[in-house]
Amino acid sequence: MKGLKKLPPLGNVIKILGINLVLMFLLLEGVCLGFYAAQHQQLYYGRSPDNSDNPEDNPINLDQQGIRLEENITEILHPFLGYIAKPGTGFGGFEFQSVFNANNYGLVSQLNYPYIRQNPNQVLVGIFGGSVATFYYMNEIENPTLARTLNNLPEFANKEIVLLNFSQGGYKQPQQLLALNYFLSQGQELDLAINIDGFNEVAIANNNIEKEIAPSMPSALQVMPLVQLANNNLSTEQMKIMLEVIGIKDKLKNSLQGQQDCVLALCYFWEQIRSTVLIRNYYDRLEDFDDKRKKSATPDESLIYLQPWESQGTESDYESMAQIWIQSSLAMSSVLQARNIPYFHILQPNQYYPTERQFSAEEQQQFAPENNRRNPYLDGVQLGYPYLLQASQELLDNGIYFFNGVTAFDGEPDTVYIDTCCHYNQTGRNIFANFVASQIALTLSPPNLQ
Repeated sequence: MKGLKKLPPLGNVIKILGINLVLMFLLLEGVCLGFYAAQHQQLYYGRSPDNSDNPEDNPINLDQQGIRLEENITEILHPFLGYIAKPGTGFGGFEFQSVFNANNYGLVSQLNYPYIRQNPNQVLVGIFGGSVATFYYMNEIENPTLARTLNNLPEFANKEIVLLNFSQGGYKQPQQLLALNYFLSQGQELDLAINIDGFNEVAIANNNIEKEIAPSMPSALQVMPLVQLANNNLSTEQMKIMLEVIGIKDKLKNSLQGQQDCVLALCYFWEQIRSTVLIRNYYDRLEDFDDKRKKSATPDESLIYLQPWESQGTESDYESMAQIWIQSSLAMSSVLQARNIPYFHILQPNQYYPTERQFSAEEQQQFAPENNRRNPYLDGVQLGYPYLLQASQELLDNGIYFFNGVTAFDGEPDTVYIDTCCHYNQTGRNIFANFVASQIALTLSPPNLQ
């Protein structure tokens, strides 16, 4: 017993442990502060708690990628258009100043359809495409670039430009063609039509093919869960996965809110790591759900038919996508030309199709292809856009006003992309709006009118 050292008093041990814990906390907080400053070029304690620091963790961005935080079902099946948003559903975020609601047809619009011309001075402009087209419409409502540009032309001087949005997130050809004909059949008048597309026609179409669904079918991401709910044929395992997904979404919502509420940088980074893990788990469980769907699929018993697809190889698949895109645009042009309605087709720029533009530091970190190998849209754009560009000559040969917008951002050094999908921030939207307006104005200028 004499060889044993006397233990220090318990109070001293607690004191030493307390000091070490405080030092460790201060060290971790300092490291987190440094990381935050490096990422956002500002002090954490001076940030605005109302804004999401990470575009990928912004709830609106997650919603566009298929993670619905507020509702489990925000879209419903439509017999002619494939699917629409629930009327009244709100759309905002992405640096917009307002929240826009879905109208009586489930499309983002301040007006219900069919919209009846109020006076001869109105010029009705239809917008077609996917979510980038929808955001173009929303941007034009807040900052009417097209209206100002058209009003400078003699033909449109003092005219009231009324924008009618027929685009929807995830829409791709032939949905634009179907939407055009559907609303024309409802008596909708138009004076101009603008179709902004390209990304969905290859990126989402490629996702369809991976799920063995034809590229001409609506987006499988939106449609498949709705189809299975309509068929009421979810297996026990699928229902279990759906419940797990709902639980993940609840945790993710709490984690994102936690990031906004955190006073300490250490808390913020803990919630950021947690949300990243939850997002990964969300997509993993969706993949599991899709695997179960393929194994339990009984197309003959389904109430809703989705054309199956057996891939004939990458080249053949992308040629098919390009032909759907071309033939649909030609058909839109034919319908509109018969009514003397000018039609403008714009191929949207995307970060995954390389041009001479150099990414900003923020874009390089978050959106560069080499940093997004798991991105579900990357291959579709990189492989598909060259096919679209090659096929687009057929549009020009047929007299369609087609404008290649892939280089629209080449002169802009600042960040223009806002997520890993396809959307633009306020700077990008303004540049794109000016591109669209200038191309249309040049076409409609008296010397160019046919």
